[in-house]
Amino acid sequence: MRATNTPATVSELERVIEVMKPYISECNLLDVVHSEKFGYILLSLPPKDKLGDAELIPLDKPETLLDRLYTELAYDFMELEGHCGDYTEATPLEKRALRDWMRKYTDQLPEYNGILDSILSK
Repeated sequence: MRATNTPATVSELERVIEVMKPYISECNLLDVVHSEKFGYILLSLPPKDKLGDAELIPLDKPETLLDRLYTELAYDFMELEGHCGDYTEATPLEKRALRDWMRKYTDQLPEYNGILDSILSK
């Protein structure tokens, strides 16, 4: 299997990776790697206290990456600032605070704000 992303898709994916790099770097359970054979891949490891397999997620488009990272950020926010650890239980006030907290990423990627809207509508 060979990576089949178009040059435009790869370029946009690399732009998104660069914007999200601070979060990816600080997150101990996620990483993005590049393979000449498979293209960009998101590696996701389970936390030490959880049983599970590592996930290898092919990044065929930027939305795939952002859906996962924005979801992880929502969980992180709720663990730090929320009334519980589950973003699906966030109050409207917590959702507004989460959006403000994520602005360092979303302001640079406004064309993908629909992904965060979708996540927070769950």
